Amino acid sequence: MKIHYQIIFISAILSAVLWSCGEEKKTLFEKLLKEKEGILRGFETGETYDEVLSAEKNYTNIEKGNDYIYYDFDLGNEESYTLTYNFYQDKLYEITMDVYLNSQNTARQLFNEFKNHYNQKFGEGVLSKDGYTTWYTQNKLSQKVEIAIKENSESYGFFTITINNLDY
Repeated sequence: MKIHYQIIFISAILSAVLWSCGEEKKTLFEKLLKEKEGILRGFETGETYDEVLSAEKNYTNIEKGNDYIYYDFDLGNEESYTLTYNFYQDKLYEITMDVYLNSQNTARQLFNEFKNHYNQKFGEGVLSKDGYTTWYTQNKLSQKVEIAIKENSESYGFFTITINNLDY
């Protein structure tokens, strides 16, 4: 009988190891982008408060107000990112993501991945004097939207994305 339990235990361990090996590892870019639809994490401006909250509901580090939702995500190794969704009259008008990394090179790589993604999706971005690369598009409500990204590393890696509804 004791051998039977040992076989079951070993089988369970092997199953868990094989299952975890089969999981697809996402890159940092894929984790942050989350969905290819929309502009960032599957969203674009004009979404409702409840739509954003329900899609991002599985996260614990959350702060909510009537006109904003704020998330703080731990990436491990003392790296993190924050997401802020701002609303006006229940409609999303701004998304800001700030990413804090240990490596300036990782921040530059992440910047380039987002830049390439947005270049493919919206055409060539424009580099402004303040260091932001910017794209202009429209949301599903035909409102003007600005997407601005910047890698602003100094002593650590820092990357930011801001998406604004220019017609709100």
